[in-house]
Amino acid sequence: MAIELINTGTSANAGNGDSIRSAFSKVNLNFEELQTSVQSIQDAIDSGEIGGGSTGTFIDFTTEPGYPLNDTGELTFFEISDQSSVNPMLFRRGRGTLANISSVVAGDELGEIQFQGIIYGEPITGAGISVVVEEEPLGSVPCRIDFLVSDNTVDGYGARASLSSTGTFKVDKLSSRDSNTLTLEQTLTFPDNTEQSTAWTGEYTPGTPSDWNGTAPTTIAEAIDRLAALVKTLNSGTGA
Repeated sequence: MAIELINTGTSANAGNGDSIRSAFSKVNLNFEELQTSVQSIQDAIDSGEIGGGSTGTFIDFTTEPGYPLNDTGELTFFEISDQSSVNPMLFRRGRGTLANISSVVAGDELGEIQFQGIIYGEPITGAGISVVVEEEPLGSVPCRIDFLVSDNTVDGYGARASLSSTGTFKVDKLSSRDSNTLTLEQTLTFPDNTEQSTAWTGEYTPGTPSDWNGTAPTTIAEAIDRLAALVKTLNSGTGA
């Protein structure tokens, strides 16, 4: 219900405003509406749907038809500032309770953003980004970022790539596949400032296959392993 506004008339003592009875009826209706709204918020708090939980909280923004966050159902964080930096969106995690918060430990997930699609009426997670404490925190919180996706195989939803706190990027192989291909379609700049502008993949296609003894390797990792074995043979006089 919309707030009922009291008609105070066109001027003092004009006699064309609401009567006292009508005015206070609107006051009562407004208080009833306020009480209903406050109770709805309290019910959400009591159920743990928003704020106030003893061990954790979450807010559920509903964008069902008729209940949009805005006209397009979007949740927008908009900031106007002359500063070069912006205020961050914070995902803050601790252990214990709100009354007695303790430090996070290695292995704790600080937060996860999931992207879901509706399949046969049920929300199914298709992809996500998760941040996990990688080592026991000392002066800082060393974390890794996991990139999670869902594959149409028995693997389901899980981490497929991760960026460690030391800057190591790892791509995990799906158990249902023999190998993964890492494809970089941008220009690569190496420490010696040389560039490779063509697409680079984890697959390897030798320019002259006959240069390899036997079957040529098909991946960069296999090629490096065979070259390492050759170097070992040359240095020691023995080898495979």
